[in-house]
Amino acid sequence: TEFATIPFGVVMALSYTRMGALAFFFLSSTLLLSNAVLRNLSIIRYDQEEKLRQLTLLNTVSKEIISLRDENAVFQLLTEQIPRIVETQGLCIARRISNGKLRFYKEEITENSVLYRLSEKVVETRRPRFMTNTKRQSPDDLKQELQRESIRSVIFVPMLAGDTTYGVLGV
Repeated sequence: TEFATIPFGVVMALSYTRMGALAFFFLSSTLLLSNAVLRNLSIIRYDQEEKLRQLTLLNTVSKEIISLRDENAVFQLLTEQIPRIVETQGLCIARRISNGKLRFYKEEITENSVLYRLSEKVVETRRPRFMTNTKRQSPDDLKQELQRESIRSVIFVPMLAGDTTYGVLGV
């Protein structure tokens, strides 16, 4: 689209000298709008290609998880592959260990951390927790700590199979 402006400039100059200011105005408006549409189509195409890449990676990881039989291998695979799909620094994966506590991978989250307590609530309720604005949507007992740690939004999803809660995936 950047190179398309050169021939359009020549056409606009000819239209101005031959047809007058009104024709020049209409032609330049049309060319400007067509350039904007082409740019938006290019952005949409890039977004679709990125979504396709993510879905392909997710499909590959799903197939690998199905082929595994060991919990430890599944959690190891998740910690290695999910950051490639999600592409975020704030990803945390917690596994429920034998004493009921959570063990976090990748992220350094301690038992007194607000994210640890939020993860525990998700495990207890077995329901996902979505907060797009922690100032307004967080529980009162966690609100100040979330703000102190500059956490603006969170998504925590329990990893369930039947009646068993295996862990939590959070962003």
